[in-house]
Amino acid sequence: MKFDNNISSYSYAKSRFEDFIAEKILKYGQMRNFDFGDIQKNFVTGLSPSINRRIISEQQIVTELLQNYKYTDVKKFIEQLCWRTYWKGYLEHYEGIWDSYIEDLKIIEKNIDYLNAINAKTGIKCFDHWVEELIDTGHLHNHSRMWFASIWVFTLGLPWQLGASFFMQYLLDADCASNTLSWRWVSGLHTKGKTYLAASANIKKYTGQRFHPVGQLAKTAKTLKTEEFIRKFAHSNKLNKANNIRCYLIHENDLSHKTIPNCEILFIQKNCMNNIVRSSMVKRFINGALQNLQNLVREKSSAETILFSFEELAKMKSICERNKILNIYTSYPTVGPVKKELECLFKTLGVDGTYLISSWDQHFWPHAHKGYFKLKKEIPRILDILENKINA
Repeated sequence: MKFDNNISSYSYAKSRFEDFIAEKILKYGQMRNFDFGDIQKNFVTGLSPSINRRIISEQQIVTELLQNYKYTDVKKFIEQLCWRTYWKGYLEHYEGIWDSYIEDLKIIEKNIDYLNAINAKTGIKCFDHWVEELIDTGHLHNHSRMWFASIWVFTLGLPWQLGASFFMQYLLDADCASNTLSWRWVSGLHTKGKTYLAASANIKKYTGQRFHPVGQLAKTAKTLKTEEFIRKFAHSNKLNKANNIRCYLIHENDLSHKTIPNCEILFIQKNCMNNIVRSSMVKRFINGALQNLQNLVREKSSAETILFSFEELAKMKSICERNKILNIYTSYPTVGPVKKELECLFKTLGVDGTYLISSWDQHFWPHAHKGYFKLKKEIPRILDILENKINA
């Protein structure tokens, strides 16, 4: 899949999802683990980058899905959709995991084995192919990501942190929580003692016999150590919505045009943040999404729209002082660099920053502090609360 500038638009996401539910949804549970090497052939939506930045939201997807199918017919798809919600919620409970990962990256050395891995020179055909596919397309099938991570950690013996960083640089849908925690899960650090070990027969079966790395993969998984992280969850009292919002800010982590409140002044991030190491393709996707949202807002909003950059805070401070802005509302950005930049922005501007959290996250995240099963069993009940009719 070559990069298409159109994929960062809401109209593309909506159209692609409609095609998916019409053509592939009923076979999703049966076929979701197969990677045939072409996103058009695979039984996936291809919407993960759009969902991650909420160009189209999880709740929108589930609502439309349940207008067309019974819950029992699409249960597996919804459960898989909720994995990202789980990962993001889990990191909100254990933010120290992200901080620890960032500190680890500062001291881990990159040796020749690492360079061979990221340059597709390991001699393991499937792995080298996935490296090239990732760099070329910004995409990897989820099953292939698991195989990739397992080979990286257990066969090549490389630090999981470097693999997670490599994915963060090139995946169009990479987010701090899903990416970091998925790598920890494969490595046996999320669920203690439970590792994911790639097997050649499994790869052969689920790649349609395209690859069969017999005799090339580790047979055992080395036990890795991790520190204990303290649980902190500060979202129980966060607002889902507020009245009389004068100033609202849109950042790259939430680009939904459907949740923008009525306001007088609307700040919209101009370009993707420059202090994150990302491929040119990832930057193009984010910049395209920001531009698409800016165009939609100009068409539909009566607010005074002001484009801003995290690198030009003096200009933004002048605007706030001139307009006597004392409080800025914005969508909660989740743990990671965008949240860090927003905290610095509010402090520099001398304003109070108020985060709004989506109803979806508000209901699911409290159940994301243990294993996925705890959240999974709550899905039908929460969907009912969110007014998604379930026809069992």
